[in-house]
Amino acid sequence: MLAWFLREGITGAQRFVGAWFRPVALGFALFGLIATSIFSLHQAETVAYYSSGRSYDARRGQLESLRLYKKAFAGDPRLIPVDGYASMATSAYRQGDLCRAELNRSIEIYPGSGPLYLLLSIGEFLQADSTRYQRAASLTNQLLNNIPNPRELKHLGAVALHNVGLYYA
Repeated sequence: MLAWFLREGITGAQRFVGAWFRPVALGFALFGLIATSIFSLHQAETVAYYSSGRSYDARRGQLESLRLYKKAFAGDPRLIPVDGYASMATSAYRQGDLCRAELNRSIEIYPGSGPLYLLLSIGEFLQADSTRYQRAASLTNQLLNNIPNPRELKHLGAVALHNVGLYYA
């Protein structure tokens, strides 16, 4: 349908501009359609990797889910919701991966998200450096004190720490 409108519009405009206009305009239109299709394909690919990662995560396919999550976040991380980053982090903790780069990028995209800060600070608890540990402890306490009902945040932290424990068990 879109191609027909473009062809008819270009043919109609050719009467006003000249014979040279039609091949040039068709070339630009074709380039635009291909570029738009490739851009949409990359967005659909990111969402497909994310959805597949969630599916494998729900079926306890930890290694495959983590691989698919990382592929999705390497695509266009702005398309992934906040809970997607949380799912990826808790899945990664089962494998001993702290996902620092992905969580730092998620905080850039969602700067006000308490769960992402909590998951990042849980990764800091696993470091041997005492200054990182103290910074993580103060950040976690600030998060829990600034939220009126921290029940969900505490649950997420418990699940993440449980998964870290499973890795070291």
